[in-house]
Formats: sequence, C-alpha cells, structure tokens
Amino acid sequence: MITNIKIKNFKALRDIDIKTGNLNVFTGLNGMGKSTILQALMLLRQSSKNNFEELVLKDIIELGTFRNIFCESPLKDRVLSFELAWADNSTLLVERKYEKSLSEEKALKGIPVKENHKDKSLFGEASFKYLSAHRIKPLDSYNTNSSKVKNGELGNEGEFAPHFYNLNSNIEIPIKELAFNEEESVYSLEHQVNSWMSVISPKIQVHTEMVKGQSIRLSYSYKTKSATTSQFTPINAGFGLTYVFSVLVAILSAKKGDVIIIENPESHIHPKGQSELARLMALAAKNGVQIFCETHSDHILYGVRIAIKEHDITKDETRIYYIDRDKDEHFSIPHHVVIDEDGRMDRESKEYFLDYENHLDKLLG
Repeated sequence: MITNIKIKNFKALRDIDIKTGNLNVFTGLNGMGKSTILQALMLLRQSSKNNFEELVLKDIIELGTFRNIFCESPLKDRVLSFELAWADNSTLLVERKYEKSLSEEKALKGIPVKENHKDKSLFGEASFKYLSAHRIKPLDSYNTNSSKVKNGELGNEGEFAPHFYNLNSNIEIPIKELAFNEEESVYSLEHQVNSWMSVISPKIQVHTEMVKGQSIRLSYSYKTKSATTSQFTPINAGFGLTYVFSVLVAILSAKKGDVIIIENPESHIHPKGQSELARLMALAAKNGVQIFCETHSDHILYGVRIAIKEHDITKDETRIYYIDRDKDEHFSIPHHVVIDEDGRMDRESKEYFLDYENHLDKLLG
C-alpha cells in the first residue's frame, strides 16, 4: 500500500507532501488540483513500462506536452519530482530537471530508475483499475476486448465493464466482506452487483448478452414480488445506472492489494446511492483495496464519515483532503480533514464545508 506521496513542480502542485491510507478522498472547488494528484499516479504507472526512462504523457491519460505538466513558477531547482513510499518502507523517486534551453525530448528522457518497482502496488499488471469522470453512456451495445478483460481491465471509461461482467458474472467476488448482505451466502459478481445496484434503483437487475461474439448488449429489468419485468435498454434507463455499473464492477471484482482510482463516483446518482457507494468503497478499503477518489459530493463525504462511525473502516485507514489554492501564488494546497472515531470533523476542517449551513441560514433567515 502507498503510504506517502510527494510531488514537486507538477502543474499546480508546486510542492506537496501527503500521507495516504486505505481510502483516500480528495475534494474541493473546481480547478484546485484534485485531479492533478490522481494524474500524477497515473503518469507514474504509464511511465513505469519503460522503467521511467521516459515520461509517457499519452497512454492511460493524455497530458499534452512536457511544458503543459511543468509548473509555471517552479521551485528554484526546476526539478519535476515524484516520490512514493510504501508500507514496507520502500520508496520510488522519479525526477526530471527542466531548463528552457533543453528540448522537450531531452526534458522527458532521463536515467532509468534503479529501484525494483514491478511488484509494488500501482504498478502490478492486473491489480490496477482507473475510471475517469467521463464514463460510458447508455448505448444499445458495447465493444468487447478479450485481452484487456482477461487481464482484469475495464477501460478508462468503463467501456469494457459489460464484457468483463458477462464473462465473470457467476464467479465469486474475491472479498466476501463486500457482500451487500453478509448473512446471505450468494457471493457471485452478478448477485452482488444487483444487490448494491438496488440502493440506486430498488429491485433492479442487470443483464448482459454476447451478440455474435462482437459486442455486448447491456439491459435492465425490475424484479417484483410476482415476476421480473421485461428487459429494457440503458437508453431507456437514464444515465445513473450505466454510470455506476462500472464503478460497482470495479470495486466488487477487486482483490486485496489492488489499487483503484475513481473520478467522481457520484455522477448521476441519487444522494442515498452516493452514501451507499461511499460505504462500499470504505468496506473495500478496509479489506485491503487502496482507493483514490476525487469527488464533489457531500454525500460521498457523509457516507465515509458514517462508515467510520459504524466501524466499516477506521479513521486511521481514511485520509480526506480538501484541496484549495494559495491566495498569493495560486498553487494547490492539500488540507487534511481530521475525522474522529465518531465521524465528526474537527473545528478547523468544518470551515471547508460551510455551504450546507450557509444555505440553511438563507432558507431559515
């Protein structure tokens, strides 16, 4: 598990040093640098394939040019630096010195990293999943990709999640503690996705079908007391079910030691579903999956705090950061949101989340 992240001169992250836990939640106003922290992790992952001999700016994510990622007003040493630390006290340091006289190609390339990173979390071949804020929309059918799906990949937008689900629906989820109802003994991915999906839309059932070996048809139905309704397409179900489907598949199929990065898991989801989704993330993190999540949702935050109070995860396994900017130089500053064992924020942390109270004051005033 990654326990610490240091980043220097990467976009708006001029110099940050943050501790990380099992569940890591980044929140704050738009354009403050939340996504940039996640992008740093993905830049390292996609650059690890060539042993960091070159910074790879186009693979999992696209970051433009080296000048796009280098801080506009860097520290005096002008070194772009990423340093990760793991629970076994091992570290990884990737640095690039940038001078205006250097060509972009020379700025990207450097000396290969000596540390053995291949067996570390974040870099494992089949132990990483990333879901961007822009996920698959409702469609009549979705593409297949056998090589990626067999390697556990869902696609950056969750575009291969229907194919993965179709192949693995009858396989038991690796972490039994994620079962929606622990008293039941049905641990198949299909049953558990449908059970967690039921808090998004009651009685929902998810179905997939291979079409001529070339595409996957995704559909939904509702299971009533007397019967199951006929199936209907994602286009006739709105965005929420399809957007959250890949998130549920990613978490429920995860193994201990996996790393999952999710942008805006709350998109198009009702507040009750958002809170339950936070509980699922907490349970996965408690049981060895390291999650990095960017969110704008109060309900995700409330859900995490409730999970702490109800012992689905401990406060020490959770790290919440509110990201804003330095008022003078406009660099990102992560503020650790301190939560106690009852899910309560300390006084200083409450100052970052006054919108709800301000709205109530206006309504009651």
